[in-house]
Amino acid sequence: MQTTIKSIAAGKAVEYTLKEKIFLSAYKKDMFLETCEVNSLGIIEDEQAAKEYHGGIDAAIHIGST
Repeated sequence: MQTTIKSIAAGKAVEYTLKEKIFLSAYKKDMFLETCEVNSLGIIEDEQAAKEYHGGIDAAIHIGST
């Protein structure tokens, strides 16, 4: 099977306030147009705010198909 990578997105965790609740989220991602470094935990330049639900060795990179 051959795979083509069309885009890579990464972002940093940011603090948000919604209805007086303050939380961290990294849901906003920017497209990478250059190369990036990847290790067993994912894309080096990317962050996950809720590490108990996202990222880690078993969920390092999300791959979507069209």
